[in-house]
Amino acid sequence: EQIQMQNLPPHPLLVPLSESIKASAGKMEHSVLDHAAASCQKLGGGSTIFCKSGKDRTGMQVTFKEAQFVQRFIDRKDAVSSEEIFAKATTLRIHGNRVPICEKNAGEAMYAFNPLQAQFMPAMLKPPPITTQWKKPET
Repeated sequence: EQIQMQNLPPHPLLVPLSESIKASAGKMEHSVLDHAAASCQKLGGGSTIFCKSGKDRTGMQVTFKEAQFVQRFIDRKDAVSSEEIFAKATTLRIHGNRVPICEKNAGEAMYAFNPLQAQFMPAMLKPPPITTQWKKPET
């Protein structure tokens, strides 16, 4: 005898995450990660951002999360606009503490994304062009 699972609706706190998962079938969407983190936060959990070197990709995600934090808790706006978050993240990416970390780790105060990498990054994680300086490798 097979037991069939009923298609129960998701908890109201998890609706945005559920919709992102359904909309992203077959492709990687940053919104899934973002909604998962937001759901975790709403349920009293925390999150960690980690990569092995802690430079460029980590910097993009950290500044994105910082911008969301400012929008939600300092500006006290529940209706979070992606344009406002992106503007705050851009300011943090240019004037925040991540560029000095790049300089310390790589010897240059720039993020090390090449044009091809930047082209395929999710919009909210793209570095401002002024903060990238890709040079062709010498041959």
